[in-house]
Amino acid sequence: MNTKQSGLKISVYRQHLKELINICRSSRLTHVQTYWNIGHHIRQIENSPHIPSGYGSSMLPLFSKDLVQQFGKGYSVTNLRKMRAFCQAYDHDKLSPQIDWSSYTLLLSVKDPEAREEFENKIINESLSHRQLKKEISTW
Repeated sequence: MNTKQSGLKISVYRQHLKELINICRSSRLTHVQTYWNIGHHIRQIENSPHIPSGYGSSMLPLFSKDLVQQFGKGYSVTNLRKMRAFCQAYDHDKLSPQIDWSSYTLLLSVKDPEAREEFENKIINESLSHRQLKKEISTW
């Protein structure tokens, strides 16, 4: 694949990311689902046979710059990495409307899936705030 073809593919991927954000911006769950979809899309780009091996991750700063310019903060390289990790850690169908993005990012630090599920249940059943969740995780 030549550079021109790679550039065209990257342009299509960038446009697709922007469309995903425009489509899904209303509720908490939609917000979380959007971030999951962005993470999924980033993983697809990184694993695409049309993108040279190892090049996918190096595109995150480019995507971040584009998304921040168009949609404002919230699309830093760090946050895009969290979105990718979020997609890897959670099934799209199991996302909860009671858990917001900031809580999910805290939950990503819990590597044990069973413990993470216990924390999710606490958020839902006990209405844990972000601060309370952070404290619970730090004492775990």
